[in-house]
Amino acid sequence: MSAAGAQDHFAHTAQAEENRAIKAAALAAAARASGVPVAELAIGRGGRRAVWKAAGLDRAPSEATWAAVADLMASDEPPAGPRPQSCRHHPSRPGRLYLGGRLCDECAPWARAGHPEPRPPVGSTLAELRAAARIAADVRPASSSTVIDERAIASGKRRSTTSTYQAVRAAQEHRARKTRTAGRR
Repeated sequence: MSAAGAQDHFAHTAQAEENRAIKAAALAAAARASGVPVAELAIGRGGRRAVWKAAGLDRAPSEATWAAVADLMASDEPPAGPRPQSCRHHPSRPGRLYLGGRLCDECAPWARAGHPEPRPPVGSTLAELRAAARIAADVRPASSSTVIDERAIASGKRRSTTSTYQAVRAAQEHRARKTRTAGRR
């Protein structure tokens, strides 16, 4: 067996796993003390050398050890993402942003002034405005390409089925008759 094969064989023994866990704990402690983030250790950025020197190791740890360090540190960190913003006077309560900072409902300017919680004026929401103007939410005007397409079909310049051609042609003749009779009156 070659030296590389023997080393690879040792890397998966219980003794090697135990040594890796001890090194990972020392490296994680050194990384926290040095302020090196988990991401730098996991992807192999420049902070690794400083961390393993600070941990007192005589040589660079393997990639498997660095992966164990990253797992160890990641399990200790709070999950990433937006944290709920709390009131500046009552940290246990959720707060909304005002000019004076994040405040809960009790600390809000309207509450301190003795007023009820502000509501939007009646008739000012989008649904109420549409209903008042009787505008449907999904109504859209016909596009100009539709109008041009109808003219092309009616003139015979655009191919279409016979029934489509006859329907468009009849609609145009009907419109033309309406405008002619409206002009006679």
